[in-house]
Amino acid sequence: MTASATDSPHGSLTVVTVHGPQLLEESGRPLGELLHRTRAPVTYRRPWLQTWVQCFRDVMPWGVFVADGERLVGAALLATRRRLGVTEIVAVGHGQSDQIRLPVEDASVAPLLATAVAAQIRCVRPPWRLVVEQLPCGDAVAGELRRILPAAELRPGDASPSVLLRDGRALEDYGSRHHHKATRAVRHRLRRDGLELCIASLTSVDAISDVWQSVESTCRRRDLQLGRRSQVDDPQAGSFLREVVLRHAARGEVVLTTGFIDHRLAAYVLCFRDGPAMRMWNTRFDPAFASYGLGRLVRDAALEQALADAAIEEFDMMRGDEAYKRSTANHLVPAQHLLAWSSPVLQHGVTALRAGKAALRPLVRRLEGPR
Repeated sequence: MTASATDSPHGSLTVVTVHGPQLLEESGRPLGELLHRTRAPVTYRRPWLQTWVQCFRDVMPWGVFVADGERLVGAALLATRRRLGVTEIVAVGHGQSDQIRLPVEDASVAPLLATAVAAQIRCVRPPWRLVVEQLPCGDAVAGELRRILPAAELRPGDASPSVLLRDGRALEDYGSRHHHKATRAVRHRLRRDGLELCIASLTSVDAISDVWQSVESTCRRRDLQLGRRSQVDDPQAGSFLREVVLRHAARGEVVLTTGFIDHRLAAYVLCFRDGPAMRMWNTRFDPAFASYGLGRLVRDAALEQALADAAIEEFDMMRGDEAYKRSTANHLVPAQHLLAWSSPVLQHGVTALRAGKAALRPLVRRLEGPR
């Protein structure tokens, strides 16, 4: 741990750098209070981030903290890993947190925090690249880092559609006419084929644990249908998925909506309660029932759970502006990615490689044929 003091409009501030998995323990309650004051989502609070640090062992976490006495007024939680000869610097929570934060109590702290973070990054042996995804647009610290880091840029991130519950508390008050027509068609097909979809909303650790094997199996089948390795088969991501759900369920912050047909999980929607928001983080359907569109019914049931709770003001469908989300969304939250490279040469090389992969992707899909 290193520390230095500086004068600022707040008085004398201390900058502390912590390296290692213990950074969340050492920052303790002050970090939790800062994240609460800056309204960080549940997917960027200490329990979530602690689970990420425990499960993703191929990275080395580190953090820069700005303190005013015992009170934290700024923080940046990052981690490094080595990939293909390049050191990657990512945010703690990378790949699992749909929203990342570089929290500061007010914008006047941003230059000090950004300068301290940049100093740590410059100590990394090149080549390196910085990737901090899903930051709020206009983030003060990201703007400062864009200004002072070499070969840095801000790019548009993935928007998050949501349903602001302001037009009533009935499901019919939300969604397009086409959405509700398609939902009625799904129910009609189920009745025609003599099938019954049994929907339940689970909140306790025991109830969620009882169906968790079915959740993993459904997730795996859908991911394999899409031609990708399932997150549940990745030792780190699979462990994180299970542990973060059970940890937050013990805190009363999980709602798992399930739809079973003949004792087989046909679709599920996993949400996290976050004060006045319900955040939809993970959803899958069993490809065996793909022709029915059961995911639509289970998502509507999850939305109905939010509507039934007067304390919930928003149903956040989180990262990704997919069509199935837009059918009920009435609000869109943009995001941005902060990227930087140790040299312009590396920047251009990585950018060209990604552009080449993106150009080849449609051709690969055509050669593979329908899935």
